[in-house]
Amino acid sequence: MKIVVDTTVFGQGFNSRSADIGLLKSFIESTHAQLCVPSIVYDEAMNLVRKTIEDVNTKLSSAQRLTGDEKAYAKLNVKGLLSKYVESLDALLKHLNARVLPYPKVGHPDLIKRALAPSKPFVSSGRGYRDALIWFSVLELAESCDKEIAFISANSDDWCQSKKDLRLHDDLLSDLSSMGIGVSRVRFFLSLGEFIQGCAVATLPISSPSMEITSHPPDYLQLLVDGKELVETMLADALPDFLRQVSRADARVEDVEVMAISTPREMQALPIRIMDSERRFLQFSAEYKLALQFLIKREDLLAWSQRLSFHQRQDWNESFLRVQTTIPVRVSFHMIERGEATEGFSIVSILRTNEYKIVFTGTDPVAIKLHQTEIHAPEHTTMGIVKCESCGEEFALGYHRFFPPTETWKQYENRFKQTLVEDHKAERPHANQYNLLGPYRM
Repeated sequence: MKIVVDTTVFGQGFNSRSADIGLLKSFIESTHAQLCVPSIVYDEAMNLVRKTIEDVNTKLSSAQRLTGDEKAYAKLNVKGLLSKYVESLDALLKHLNARVLPYPKVGHPDLIKRALAPSKPFVSSGRGYRDALIWFSVLELAESCDKEIAFISANSDDWCQSKKDLRLHDDLLSDLSSMGIGVSRVRFFLSLGEFIQGCAVATLPISSPSMEITSHPPDYLQLLVDGKELVETMLADALPDFLRQVSRADARVEDVEVMAISTPREMQALPIRIMDSERRFLQFSAEYKLALQFLIKREDLLAWSQRLSFHQRQDWNESFLRVQTTIPVRVSFHMIERGEATEGFSIVSILRTNEYKIVFTGTDPVAIKLHQTEIHAPEHTTMGIVKCESCGEEFALGYHRFFPPTETWKQYENRFKQTLVEDHKAERPHANQYNLLGPYRM
């Protein structure tokens, strides 16, 4: 397997302290997979760090003007810090036996033609040049080998059918087909954590009861209480993407601040897995209430008001409002333990918990009725929508993102339509959820 990452992966916390990096290393060693970083992604990672440091310096300048104290608010050395980052990133990539892919050979006429059409990953505005370089790097890699390619990016809009349908976009599938590359060879993942959960975790053996007798059982609550400061820091990095998803309008947020965080509760854990004789892998989640403060665009206020209840909102400038809200969430974690020490720690996902009464956590493909608030399946990817021909009710059919469908969309669609027909023949109302493997009503 070849694992190709785009720049969003670096923005999600690509460093040696991440549990997912430790798991990636283990997966690469056990399966002989290879991490591949397109040159444009490597260069963009540098630019991302540079801009972050410059943003900090801008805020320090504001503090200097307010206080008049230049010594206490001395600016960061951009060149020096960037040099240290390059050094640490190169060392990490070497540790992972990663390969930096050369810039693709695609010519400017081909890119211009693609941008004017437009064809993914370009959009109607013409944006997408750097994404196109990433995609052509993937195509050249696929053409040069017969390995499966896992492509990881948080930008589903740029690469997929839709935000909920995470199959590669038809334009990209057409590229693969035209080059004689099987479309099933490229699988899309939204994050490194999702890839780890879907591919790497299954390669680790589950801890046996006899192993647990000789080692201390994890106190998940205490782990999170002791690591509260680290959890808050990681949440601050992950929350902007989470909030954009909450908005359902891809609304932009800035300066997200965790003002308060509750004690974790409702702990859930999956079986412990063994990495080697010294390390074990923990997967667990907890519910929190988060008091947040962040900036939203004035023009997005209506969209936000339909999704969140703001405790307070105030003018910030001509374009932005500062708002405060409280959101209940379930946060999932990955942790690598070596003896008594934590070797790696990552936030895998954040899900809002108060929109639906029931969260479906199974792995079977399901159909969920639209326009109801009883149940949802946040870990499932939508394949398509089916409308009942008798009553007009609509259902989203989807499969668990870590368990690809075993049948075609048409097979699921035809069988489910027959289920809806049988509901009407029996004069029973449609259920909110159906298991597509049967028995169908749940």
